[in-house]
Amino acid sequence: MKTESPLAKLLFSVIRMEVTAPNYSGVGTAFVFSQNWKEGHAPFLVTAAHTVENAQHGRLFFTRSKEDKPVVGEYVCLELDEFGKGWKKHPRPELDLAVLPLAPLVAQMQEKGSTVYNTALDESLLPGPAPDTGVDAVEEVMVAGFSAEIQDRLHLFPLVQKGVTANPFDVDFAKAPKFLVQLPICSGLAGSPVLVTRTFHQPTPQGLATATQIVLLGMLTDVAVRQERSAAVFGPIPPLPAPGRADATWFPVGLAVKSSAISEVIGEFLKSIEAVQAPEPASK
Repeated sequence: MKTESPLAKLLFSVIRMEVTAPNYSGVGTAFVFSQNWKEGHAPFLVTAAHTVENAQHGRLFFTRSKEDKPVVGEYVCLELDEFGKGWKKHPRPELDLAVLPLAPLVAQMQEKGSTVYNTALDESLLPGPAPDTGVDAVEEVMVAGFSAEIQDRLHLFPLVQKGVTANPFDVDFAKAPKFLVQLPICSGLAGSPVLVTRTFHQPTPQGLATATQIVLLGMLTDVAVRQERSAAVFGPIPPLPAPGRADATWFPVGLAVKSSAISEVIGEFLKSIEAVQAPEPASK
């Protein structure tokens, strides 16, 4: 497998999670987002808060690295107790979003002799500020995440789904920084990045060159569900297959948090670190 293309690299930014809570065990999705900080970058895992908030134990799966390249089919599993306690939620409870610093996790694996390969989405992939976001009223989108039902346990690549935005991205859904997507949704996909990918052909002296643009619109959190004869409502995408019910219908419509909220919560986290690290004023 060629792993150098932009879309192939993107797959290695998506991380499989297995979570154990008091009343269930299931699968979730996280992805790596790197934010500019001081003179460098601060990488974080990003996921849906509802997937991890009650988790007593977590397992994170990373592709093993050799000579700075991914070894497809070999992975490192990092197990963490009290998994739900380390995540920082967005201060607005209606935004189902949580982040976790990645660097300490990588250090833990390195201490045990394991080197892992992952890529990261970053601030250069965010849409422009409103009203000129650069996102059209209807866009084709791609979601990459780990299904609790359909999976390749040998290679641990995320499942890729394609669809479209179901409302104009520039208009906040229900007055919150959220938007709708229309695509197939299954359990485990909460925390999946929602992306626009555009391919361009550019003339060069050697002929046509292909370039790929990636835009991170946000993160998938909810699915539209209708119970019996009631109206459809959005509910959190569960980390495990729901019990079969003839009166429950999942619609192929998902709710996603905008990527601006990801940058916000990471920014708040980094500010809290800076406050702790700030030197105390000299006494007179």
